[in-house]
Amino acid sequence: MCYRLTKSFPQEERYGLASQMRRAAVSIAANIAEGFNRNHHAEDHQFLYIALGSCAELDLVEKLDHESKMLRNLIKRL
Repeated sequence: MCYRLTKSFPQEERYGLASQMRRAAVSIAANIAEGFNRNHHAEDHQFLYIALGSCAELDLVEKLDHESKMLRNLIKRL
């Protein structure tokens, strides 16, 4: 969805804002996966908070509200 959205951005934003948004979108899943492959509880939380920060960077996309809530609930339960 992020790639579809940023495709319509003006050409001058392709390597600026669009690129940052795409990296943030990929970062969410990557940090969740990396956190769960760590052996320490504190590291799990650290990577989940990083993923949550990436969600905040993409706050423009309304659908991320659901993912942010899910991450917050996961952090509370761990």
